[in-house]
Amino acid sequence: MFTKGSPVSPGSAAFMALQKKEIVRKGGKYGNCTTEWPQGLHLNRAAIAKSPVYNREDCLYFCRLNDLARTCGCIDSYDQFYSTDSSINNASLRFCDNFDPIQRNCRINVEFKSQNGLLDCPCPHPCTSVMFTTQQSLTEWPGETYAPFVVNRLLERSKSTKNLTNENIIQKIRRNFARVEVFYEHITFERIWETPAYDISSLLSDFGGSLGLWLGWSVLIVFQLAHFFCRVALVYARKLMH
Repeated sequence: MFTKGSPVSPGSAAFMALQKKEIVRKGGKYGNCTTEWPQGLHLNRAAIAKSPVYNREDCLYFCRLNDLARTCGCIDSYDQFYSTDSSINNASLRFCDNFDPIQRNCRINVEFKSQNGLLDCPCPHPCTSVMFTTQQSLTEWPGETYAPFVVNRLLERSKSTKNLTNENIIQKIRRNFARVEVFYEHITFERIWETPAYDISSLLSDFGGSLGLWLGWSVLIVFQLAHFFCRVALVYARKLMH
């Protein structure tokens, strides 16, 4: 919600191909994942309502804002009154001043800790993550072939363009408009899920197999010993008869 996006400049046509990827984590005793916003983040209900589905990127974003508010007494975002902590909400009213050397150096230190994973952020991975990878291509818009059609449509619909030349209209379009097309690159999507490498059923299967193997060998040895002693007794009895 706060860190994702692809910029598109005016006067350009952007074609974005999306590919969906879903990651399902096992969680529980197999790993640390969550479906709820961590309480250590101190988000109020209004902030959670804006993004009800937990995601780690936004969690790290708010964690950095919290540290910035506590350390520097200001934030570098327009998000206000998002916390249950009154000191953080008070700091959210003040935008960090880059011309103030104290606030600037404080902000640089917080940014350094954030980029190097030094902040104490309670942000585990979500148990289910849905991501979209994008491939973007840009071209000038409107092009020379398409520009006359756009100009004619504007002349038909707007009276304010009557006194402008076609070239002026094209320049205004390129300074104020952009074209964006979003589509799926493939109809299918990729799903990755975690499974235990060795669970209780595998343990019981291996134990039963090993037990059966050794018991089988033990029974075989008993019969072999019995056969051996029978042969010895038979040989000894023949000697006594002679």
